[in-house]
Amino acid sequence: MENGRGYNELVKKAISAIFKEKPMDNETKDKIEKSIVENVSHLENVLKEFGVDAKVVNYEYGPTITRYEITIPTGTKSK
Repeated sequence: MENGRGYNELVKKAISAIFKEKPMDNETKDKIEKSIVENVSHLENVLKEFGVDAKVVNYEYGPTITRYEITIPTGTKSK
C-alpha cells in the first residue's frame, strides 16, 4: 500500500457501506444540514474574532465527526 492509499480506499468503502445499510430519513437529514450550516457560521465567526478572515469551502459529514475545509488568505501566519 503506497502512502496508505489502499487503506484509505478500504475505509471509504466501509463508510459508504454503513450509509447504504441505514438510509437517513429526510427529517434527520434536514436537522443535520441545519446544524452544519450553524457550525460553519460559528467557526467562521470565531476565526474572525482571532483576526483570521477564513471561509469554509467544503465539509464532509461522517458517522462520528464532521470535517470542515477552510481557506485562509495568503500570508496568514499560524503558530
